This record gives sequence, C-alpha cells and structure tokens, in this order.
Amino acid sequence: MQVYEIVDGNRVIFGERVRLNEKNIAFGGGRDNILYLADGLDLGDSVISFNGSGSTVFLSANAHRYDFHASVYNNSALYMGEENYFNGGGEPLNIILSEQKHLVMGSYCTISFGVWARNADAHLIYSTETMERLNPTRSIFIGDHVWIGQGAMLLKGTRIGSGSIVGAGAVVSGKRIESNTIWAGNPARRVKDKIFWTSLYVHNWSERETEYYQRFETDAVTYERDAESLSFDEIDRQLSACRTADDKLKYLLELSNNQSKNRFAI
Repeated sequence: MQVYEIVDGNRVIFGERVRLNEKNIAFGGGRDNILYLADGLDLGDSVISFNGSGSTVFLSANAHRYDFHASVYNNSALYMGEENYFNGGGEPLNIILSEQKHLVMGSYCTISFGVWARNADAHLIYSTETMERLNPTRSIFIGDHVWIGQGAMLLKGTRIGSGSIVGAGAVVSGKRIESNTIWAGNPARRVKDKIFWTSLYVHNWSERETEYYQRFETDAVTYERDAESLSFDEIDRQLSACRTADDKLKYLLELSNNQSKNRFAI
C-alpha cells in the first residue's frame, strides 16, 4: 500500500490500480484523518469530505464504480465491504456521519439511487419535563447482500441484517431488520419474511427468461445467526473505543478479514 501524506496528519492509503482524482477528496481543516482505498477500486464521481478530525473511511475492493457523497465529522468510521453496487442514476448515495458515530456496510449490497444514510439529527431535541436530550446520535449498520430501494432513508440506530430488502421510499429509523425480510413504508415496517433476492436484472427479459426463473433454488443468500455471527453493538463499542484514526483502521482491517457468511446476520 502507498501512503500519501497531506497537511495536518491527514493521509490517503491506497493500493494498486486505484482510480481517483483531486475532486474525490476534501479535507476541511481537520487533522489526523485516514482514507483507505483497497486495490483496484474506482471512486468515479464520489466525494468524501472530512469535516473534522480523527476519522477513518475504509473502502474495500470493488469491480463496480463507487458512487456516493460522504460528509464525515469527528472521530467517526465509514466502512464499505467488497463488491457493492451503486446505481447512482445521477443521484448518489448520500452519507452524513456525526458526533463520533459510524456507518458499517457489508459486501455485495445493491444501493439504488437517491438513498440517504445519516446517523444524527441536525439539531438537538429535549423533553420539556426532564430537560433531557431525546435524540442521541447512533451508528448505522447494513449487513451483506442487502438491497436498498430508490429514495430510501436510513436514519440513526438502523440495523439491517444480511439478505434483507428495504423498499423504495422507506424511512427506517432505529429499526432492527432481521435477515431475509422485506421492510417498506414510512415509517418502515416488515411486510414479508423468509425471502431471498438475487442480482439478476429483469428489464430486458423475454417471456422465456420470465418463465425459466419462476423457481430458483439456492441457500447461498439465506442467512442465520450462528457462533460466528458478530454483534453490531460490539462493533459500535469497539469503534467508539478507538482513540485515533489509526486505531480505527486497524480494527476495520480485522473486520474486513472476517469473511464468515453469517457475520452480519440478525
């Protein structure tokens, strides 16, 4: 891996055959941030803005072009696993990470256009009775092989198990979405369970393909919690306990090495 040092301790660490340009990255006055880019990835028109200090963005290898805009503030971590597909359509995935919280996305996900993920409300909300804060910032977790539909919003505290679908226009806030389920609506609710989905495209199918795929037998994308499954709460705790961007990078490298099928099952 090569290391490109920028001012104030900000670094870009990148592998071979990485495609990026100066418009992809912005350091807005913060310090000691790390952007980690695995071999062979293409940032396309993505924009990663570091607006604070001590944060780490980790992008895994991907044959597909990345298409997202991320604003990352202080002491946050953004992790994207391998081979995620971003169907930007002119509206990239938008991510805002605030208040020392995080977003972790697994591998082989499909993200439609116009999707938003933000782990904080812009302003504070308090109880008039207790004067206590009501809207703490919370991390977002997305498992492996998750399909996020057009215009969906993933808000603070959302946890999505591997193999699930979030429907177009859904608003998901603080929900625990079990693996291999479909959630839709505003607010999102479970509309179907015991499902799996494939990455096949139907747009140009003839009657022949439609008939052929009326049945599809596989358990490759059916997920179930087992002894190797990770806890999203524990990942959140570990990331928040990291004191520096280097500590976060070390932890995310370890996370990326865990290729257990059911690692992100709920």
